[in-house]
Formats: sequence, structure tokens, C-alpha cells
Amino acid sequence: MTTLATLLDPIVAGLGSLPDVKSCEAFGGRFDMAALARFGAAAPAIRVAVLGVDKINWIDTGQLDGVVEVGAFIVTRDERGKPRDLAVLGHVHNVLVKVHAERWGLPLVQAGRPARCENLYSGAVQSAGLALWGVRWTMKLRMGANAYAQNLSASVEIWSDGAALGTLGGQP
Repeated sequence: MTTLATLLDPIVAGLGSLPDVKSCEAFGGRFDMAALARFGAAAPAIRVAVLGVDKINWIDTGQLDGVVEVGAFIVTRDERGKPRDLAVLGHVHNVLVKVHAERWGLPLVQAGRPARCENLYSGAVQSAGLALWGVRWTMKLRMGANAYAQNLSASVEIWSDGAALGTLGGQP
């Protein structure tokens, strides 16, 4: 069963495998300049966080469906003759392509839908010699245990007029 806590591991692994990414790690959320300075030291780098869960609905199995918003924060420095402002756009593109329709190999997770990309430029980011962008996307996640799961493997017999005709999925 996928939980909010286990959701990030395959996302971090997937984004960390993108070209030229030196570091990709889970992060607790949005960050301040001190955290950005540490994060930027490994640039180009990505930090991934669960930003929230919305539209939570109870379903008949006793489980919850929620729309999880995930964010990938991408930081670059000037790279091999390419200014950081252009380098970060290449990484943003790669993240967008990767997260679109991706399920990360997880059960009960619907495909990702990119929601927004944002340039997080500020004077402090510029002064630190960095470029920073955020990519946010949503994925529906089914949470909790299925109340009927223990009965799913039960054999179902089909009867008519007092006679057994067969089993569900079998031959009559």
C-alpha cells in the first residue's frame, strides 16, 4: 500500500536519474535562503516535497482518495558556459516530461498531471549565484486498507434451480 510517507522514494529516484542532476532528495517543504544555500552547493539539484492533499473523499471500501500535490524544486548554477537561467529551464523541461502521466511504479496511484511551473527568482537567489524554479503536479492516491480485500480471493459458485453450474471465472 502506498502512503504519503512512501510516495516520495520512487519520485526522488526517478527525478534523480534525469540527465546532469547531481543531487535529488526528499525535503520537508518550501525552504529559506539558508536551506537554499546548502541545496545549491550540489547544483544542479532537485528537492522533492509533498505540498498538500486536497479533495479527500471516502469511498465504499473504507479507503480515502486524495489529490496529492507534489513539488520539485530545481536549482542550478552557471554550467559549462551555459548561464544558470538557461540551464534551469532544461532541467524544468526534463522534470515536466518525466512527471507527466507517471505512476512511479506504485499501486493505487493515478498518473501525474503537471499543474504549474514557477520561476522562484528573487534578489537573494540571484545574489547567491543560483537560479530556482518549482514544478508542481498532482496525483490521486488511494489511502488506507480495503475493508473487503480479505474476501477478494473467495471462490464464488454459481447456482440455478438447486444445481451448481460452476465457479466465477471457471467453466460451467
